[in-house]
Order: sequence, then structure tokens, then C-alpha cells
Amino acid sequence: MYKIYGNKQKVFRRRSIENVIEELEQAKLKYSPKRIAFIDGIFTLGNTQYIKDFLKEYKNKIDLEYCIIGHCKFLNDEICRALKESGCTFVEIGLQSASYQYRKNYLNRYEKNSDYIKAAGSLHKYKLSFSIDHSYP
Repeated sequence: MYKIYGNKQKVFRRRSIENVIEELEQAKLKYSPKRIAFIDGIFTLGNTQYIKDFLKEYKNKIDLEYCIIGHCKFLNDEICRALKESGCTFVEIGLQSASYQYRKNYLNRYEKNSDYIKAAGSLHKYKLSFSIDHSYP
């Protein structure tokens, strides 16, 4: 986070993999879902190894289709392959505006258009369905 945003943002903490998997196991037993939706705007953000370890545990213990909200800076070939192999069926990416200047100046979003294009390429490569949310001018 500091490499991308500097000291302007608070550092985030993740729950342990075991804690999240335990909660999902309980939900699976109680509700028998057919699919899981991770409504977490930073699901793919951060430590690649954490994400890969989580997805491996998810596949081994939960093994349900799921969808996520991803961040374009953290949707590369390695992550997209792990998502696909673990049962991900859909990824939503927030763009907000196609104008880099607008995103930077008004939304404090510094992702370049090339970051979105690269992420889309990785998602296509691993045949993951996705949408890019565009909600501002």
C-alpha cells in the first residue's frame, strides 16, 4: 500500500486464513449456499502469497463457485490463474471514470488505464468473466 499511495492511506489488516475459512465452513453447513460472493473491494490487494494460500484453502475446504471485487493493480496472471483454479467465476473491477486525470484529481485514484487493460488481459487469458464498473463521468 505504501508503494502505491505513500503514507496517505492507513495500512489495512487481514483476518487470518483459518478464521475466514472457519466462518465459511459454518455458513456452508448452516445455509448450504451454491455460490459465495466476496463483497470486499480489496480482495486481491496486497500480499500475493496470502491470496494464493487463501485460495488453496478455500478450494480444499469450501469448494464452491465464488465471485469477487478485484483491484486492477493486483489482477495479474499469477492471481488470475489462482482465482480460476479455486472456483472463481466472476470478477468486478471498479473504474469509476475512463479519464485518468479525473480519477486522479477528483477521486484520488492513481491507477492508469494501462493497469485496467493489463488486468483485463489476465482475466481473459484465464477465461474469467468480469465487468468494469464505470459510474462517474
